[in-house]
Parts: sequence; C-alpha cells; structure tokens
Amino acid sequence: MTKPGFTIEPLEVRDLEIPAIKVLRAEPKRDIRGTVLPTYNKLFFGQLGLDFDIIHENRCISPKAGTIRGFHYQLPPHGQPKLIQVNRGRMLDVAVDLRRSSSSFGRHVKVELTPSSWNQVFIPEGFAHCYCTLEDDTEVIFKLGAGFPAVLETNLFSVRNPSEFKPEIRRVDQIRNLRPT
Repeated sequence: MTKPGFTIEPLEVRDLEIPAIKVLRAEPKRDIRGTVLPTYNKLFFGQLGLDFDIIHENRCISPKAGTIRGFHYQLPPHGQPKLIQVNRGRMLDVAVDLRRSSSSFGRHVKVELTPSSWNQVFIPEGFAHCYCTLEDDTEVIFKLGAGFPAVLETNLFSVRNPSEFKPEIRRVDQIRNLRPT
C-alpha cells in the first residue's frame, strides 16, 4: 500500500525460463536536464511478491572482455538475492538453480545485460551466479539483499568459455569446487 501522494514507478517485468528469475526494464524519463532511470522500488518489488531489501552494493569493473566472475553462491542461512545491471559495456549473466526442492533444480538461465537496453536481472536466494564480460571495460552494479560473509561463499566452476575470448578467472575460482547444500 502506498502513502497518499506517492506513486510506484513500475518496471517492465519478464520471467525467464525459470520464473523466479526476473528481467526488469525501466522506461527512461528524459527532459532537457537529461535522463532519470528508476532501478529499484521496494513497494513495486513487494507487489511482485519479491522480499528484497538492499543491504549492500558492489560496483565491479572488468578491464578485459572475457572476464568470468562466478559461479558464486552463499550458503544458508545467508542466501544472497541480487539485482544486477550493467552501466558500461556488455555481459552475459547466468544463474543456476540450486534449490533442491525446485522443479528447475540444476537448470540455468542466461540473459545479456547492456546499458542501452535499460535492463537488469533479479536473482533470488538459492541460485549460483556467474557472468562473462562481452566487451572491454565493463562496469556492473550489484544490489545485494544480504551481506557477504566470505567464509560462506562457495562456487561452482565447470563452464565452457561462452565466447571466443580467453577468460580472466581468479585462481580461487579455478580451484574451488564445493557442492551445493
């Protein structure tokens, strides 16, 4: 319910093949001063049934195309929902369903994110997340619904390179291979 005098700026919402993953797109509002682009509204997310409070935000800049970050996920009880957008460059975003009780357990979805498409992706708890930059100097913003206790971070890494680029991968991501709970 909104307070009198307040409006909820809606975002276009599209489910991917796994309906828990949402692609959100804002319609930019332009005038002589420039552009305003709504990216998050707690009330709107609530109307979608998404319980998502932003606790932490990260800005990641990858200088080289082909940089892979992930697949990362947080162990319970510290699952980490996230809202991801690209401010510069392009990336292929991938999420794998690790929820054992889900009919889509083990399946993945992918979406390309670019600043010109004004899109972002919401990934709830229970998913491993990875992305590959498709252009040099790609900047990604992560709005996170939980903190980041590094001792609870785990990762999956058995991905073929999704592009013709030579991937840049942290050593810890190459050697860690923990099973989902």
